[in-house]
Amino acid sequence: MIESLTSPQRTKLIKSLIEGFEQENPGVTVELVSPPLDSADQKITQILQTKKDLDVLEVRDHTAKSFSNNGWLAELPTTEWEGWSDLTELARKKAVEVGGKAYLIPYGFYQRTLFYRTDRGMTRPPATWQELYEEARKQTTGDRYGYSFRGGKGGADYAVMMISAYNGEALDPEKSFFLKDKRTIFSTPEAAQALDLFVKIYREASPPDSVAWGFPEMVQGFTSGVTGMLIQDPEVIKTVEESGLTNWATAPIPKGPTGYAFQPVGYAGWASPPSASTRRRRSSWCSTCRRPSRASPSPRATRSSRSRSRPRTTRSSRKARGRRTWRRSRTRNK
Repeated sequence: MIESLTSPQRTKLIKSLIEGFEQENPGVTVELVSPPLDSADQKITQILQTKKDLDVLEVRDHTAKSFSNNGWLAELPTTEWEGWSDLTELARKKAVEVGGKAYLIPYGFYQRTLFYRTDRGMTRPPATWQELYEEARKQTTGDRYGYSFRGGKGGADYAVMMISAYNGEALDPEKSFFLKDKRTIFSTPEAAQALDLFVKIYREASPPDSVAWGFPEMVQGFTSGVTGMLIQDPEVIKTVEESGLTNWATAPIPKGPTGYAFQPVGYAGWASPPSASTRRRRSSWCSTCRRPSRASPSPRATRSSRSRSRPRTTRSSRKARGRRTWRRSRTRNK
């Protein structure tokens, strides 16, 4: 079994789930492979290419199509799994998003939020990207900076988030890299304005070495006090809590000048390669999917989810089209 979104907290949780699975299935031993986050998908690709023994792998929205197109994912027998009907409508939709076949079972969805330290003299969290820049500049002095910039792998997603917010209502919600007039989101003066601000946030309000930061570094920068603001997924909540930091809060994603905030919705799930035997595949995913943990590192994609610290993926959740959704931000910052 191999994971993709590796982090110490998630690995610890997965190992506890494996321990329970092994107790329920005497004679079965699960070997967990936990590659570094930045190279995890490359490691998974290498294993799949060489057809090494593998029963369960974590598949992300970024990798689901390429893995399935290469014939590396087996269609899962959802009709034989009693928990299929308990998944939310969105979870079932994403499970069969590639080719209309269930190549994976989503365990949850990721939505970003703004984390900010309340010990930096901030009277209220920034409501717009311009306000974030201005507040981050105020907090930047000496060896302390205002913002955890992500310049390494995955950093382009943040630029797209800003560009989309600056294009606002002109964006096509059905095809989020395009505008309603068929042009791309990168073709407008608003896109250039957003990128200018994106660069200024790095140069004037972020640590110089954050140009190479990925997920672990930007979170560490926030919890250690090097930076005062961070935009990340809800799983960071657990990391911040365990760091001992108490002076922090969260707020909605900043809006662009049009009054729109861009909220990316990502997902990940568990899958099985064709090389796994039918017997091992059924035992490895059906049993674990039937008993998802309440302490999941991301929101569970079942109706019974009750996590207070993470967005719920129940039937009443906002329906997302594709990986990205739009919302008119009317949430009052608290």
